[in-house]
Amino acid sequence: MKNKIYCILFLVFFLLSSCSQTYGTYSTDYNSTLDYNGLFDISETSISTSSVNLGDGNWIFKKIYVGKSHQPIESTYTLGNDSLTYAFLSLKIVDIQELTVTGGYIITTSQKHKSETEMDSQNKQRYDSFAKAHGKNITWNGNTLITEYSSSYETLNNLWVTDALNLAEASYGIAKKNSSGTKYFVTYRNGDNDNYYFEKIN
Repeated sequence: MKNKIYCILFLVFFLLSSCSQTYGTYSTDYNSTLDYNGLFDISETSISTSSVNLGDGNWIFKKIYVGKSHQPIESTYTLGNDSLTYAFLSLKIVDIQELTVTGGYIITTSQKHKSETEMDSQNKQRYDSFAKAHGKNITWNGNTLITEYSSSYETLNNLWVTDALNLAEASYGIAKKNSSGTKYFVTYRNGDNDNYYFEKIN
């Protein structure tokens, strides 16, 4: 559990600190709200499958993670050559991507992302001071760090999409689909807090 959260946090902060982001708008009329609701009711995907087969066309991908720990979890925040070790209490992530699939190639054409990291007051103060010392503007809601961004960079085999595809084929994963193969739901067999949705839009 801890290692997974570390990995998720690393990915979030890597994306934020390593790219010059281009802000784009979504061209489709699907619900792109950064909430923690699925793209569809999972009862719509009642057929078990051992893989996610995305046919040619345009798809929406949504990742939802909601996790809380009984003990503070340590993580590292790096800016430039400096790093801060801090602890957080809970983490929520929602990520929505537009995908174009052609001949088996899956390209992310746009992305919207939001994460909420809850800390105690002491860790919030340390984190906030570290960010300000490096000229980084961050947003708080009480003791919860809010990170939100969008991007229109095209990416082949986005890491979270790949994770979902691999999970569907793993013994510790569960994958479901609808009868037409236009909706897929993937999660962990042990009831972990990661849920992945794929929905074909045209």
